[in-house]
Amino acid sequence: MTSIEANTSETDPSSPGEDRNDTGISYVVDATRRGWRARLSEAMARRELLWMLVRRDISVRYREALLGVAWAVIVPAASLGVYWLVFDVFFDRQSTDHPYVVFLFPAMLAWNYFNSSAGRAAQALVKDSSLLAKVYFPRLLLPVSNVISPLLDTAIGMVVLVGILLAYRYVPGWELLWLPVFGVIGMSAATGMGMLLSSFNAQFKDVQHFLPIMLHLWFFSTPVLYSVSRVPERFQQWYALNPMVLVCEGVRYAVLGGVFPLSASMVAAGLFSTVVILVVGFVSFMRTEQTITDVL
Repeated sequence: MTSIEANTSETDPSSPGEDRNDTGISYVVDATRRGWRARLSEAMARRELLWMLVRRDISVRYREALLGVAWAVIVPAASLGVYWLVFDVFFDRQSTDHPYVVFLFPAMLAWNYFNSSAGRAAQALVKDSSLLAKVYFPRLLLPVSNVISPLLDTAIGMVVLVGILLAYRYVPGWELLWLPVFGVIGMSAATGMGMLLSSFNAQFKDVQHFLPIMLHLWFFSTPVLYSVSRVPERFQQWYALNPMVLVCEGVRYAVLGGVFPLSASMVAAGLFSTVVILVVGFVSFMRTEQTITDVL
């Protein structure tokens, strides 16, 4: 309860935002008058609460599931099988330097993480609205915890990826060192989008209907099922403003090596859009946080 401050001065018991106990000391909960730097520092100082929320999210997700964390393997494996059958076997559209399964799965892991984390973070405030009404804590921890918890599924998916690479006798090269870099970019984009959507979702319930459509269209606008080389060259610079273009192609490059498929200007476009999404999402969330209990 770091936001509760003791004030021994004489105050009106009926003043809003104050609570007086039998000792005559009033306690004032005031999160709205502090700047974003103070609230960000408070959230960073409450790391133990963040990990508690992450553990809660993981536990709730798999606690009542019959197969538990096995779903973290079943879902991406089933999706991989469907995409392989449709786009490689039935339509014979493979035009890559690698077997389609090896080509597809690294980018699919990157997208699945973004889809899960951004989607879950968008629902964070609404899902925990009853908790927000009862006690004050750094609200920023809610969307952030929902961005961190899907990393477990991604880690399990990486084990599946290792199995696929071994089956096809692929050994990653030095390019694998770039994997954490593209991972951080993906987490930054997911965090910014999650904060932005959660602040909108708290005020406009239309987001709950729009979100699945947006993520579905975003998936097909990202080079997961295909390579960025399939996009006409005159559109590639604009196409690269989608930050997941850089992330998915970057993860694929880190795992499979070869020639990096994006130009320097496309990389710059992806980094620029990631920073913009992160900043806009943070600012929007900080503003919404001040009145969140009034709108939920």
